[in-house]
Amino acid sequence: MADQVLAEWVLAEDEKVRFDALALIADFKIGSAVPALRTLARRLAWSPAPGAPYELKKVDRILGVLAQP
Repeated sequence: MADQVLAEWVLAEDEKVRFDALALIADFKIGSAVPALRTLARRLAWSPAPGAPYELKKVDRILGVLAQP
């Protein structure tokens, strides 16, 4: 259940909520969040927000870690 909530938080509009979700997903290596992370990455790639490129790099880093065996 917690994994599902974190996946929802990753897609939240509030950057602070996403920040917390990304930290927890990275710390606990929650692989079930990968689909939500990919969706967020696509959204950030097109976002005009000033912080979007930096958040996208963070998401890509987390996806890389989760892809490792």
